[in-house]
Amino acid sequence: NFDYLPDRMLLTPCPGIVTPKWSNLLPNAPRTYRSGTHRGIDYPAPYGSEILSVASGVVIRADTDYMEVTNQFRESLLKKAEKIGRTPSDVFEHILFGRAVFIDHGFDLVEEKRLVSIYAHMSEIAEGIVVGTKVVRGETLGKVGNSGTSDGAKGNKESAHLHFELIIHDKTGERYMGQGLPDRQLKKLLNRLF
Repeated sequence: NFDYLPDRMLLTPCPGIVTPKWSNLLPNAPRTYRSGTHRGIDYPAPYGSEILSVASGVVIRADTDYMEVTNQFRESLLKKAEKIGRTPSDVFEHILFGRAVFIDHGFDLVEEKRLVSIYAHMSEIAEGIVVGTKVVRGETLGKVGNSGTSDGAKGNKESAHLHFELIIHDKTGERYMGQGLPDRQLKKLLNRLF
């Protein structure tokens, strides 16, 4: 139950791009290519489009020195994921995210719940967005890309999108926004939050 998240809590991270309705682009969608489950929202957007912070916070990760891996290496990791039947966190967060920024919103948005937003597959990170930087809601974080994807490894601009996640931490553990919700309830939640 995510009723504790306030209405209009988040700004849409890609200006002019509405939150998609296709279930395959939303949390909980199966990701068979990596033996896992999608934890975020994929915003299809033109390569180089602006990415904004959904809320104020502090940058806790900014992959300014990101180096794209080859598709051969990427595929070798995905085969290992298939063998164990899940996507290991090291592969998921350090290879498949590509160039990413993480923002810690602390407990400012929801009392007793620490929220962290993740912006992945970026083509570039804005100047000054480094670990420890305070950002405000609507501040430019960087640009949409396809880093960490097969197309990113090929060096083209195909399949550009922003992968956005909101992670919620509290005394009971960690979950992603919408985790486990049936599709209809998930879409109602997203309509309410953005």
